[in-house]
Amino acid sequence: MISSNVAGFEASLAGRCPMCRNVDTFRHWYEGFFMEKLQKEALQVTKEIVVKFIETGRVSPQNITEIFPAVYDVVLGTLDGSAAADAADEEN
Repeated sequence: MISSNVAGFEASLAGRCPMCRNVDTFRHWYEGFFMEKLQKEALQVTKEIVVKFIETGRVSPQNITEIFPAVYDVVLGTLDGSAAADAADEEN
């Protein structure tokens, strides 16, 4: 009886995110759980930069939702550009 309930529950969640149960075919959960290495590095660097900005008083915790995405985009673009340059150097 328990196994049929579990199977029914799993079937009802097929294609749903296990975290929020949205019908998004695991896309956002998968992307969040298996970020590329470059994105993880950019996220870590961005976090460190924003924390330093908060510590020095240049950013307040109230406007972090505005600042964090902008800093992340710049960091990711910089890392992505340097990764592309490194790949081009290796080819030559």
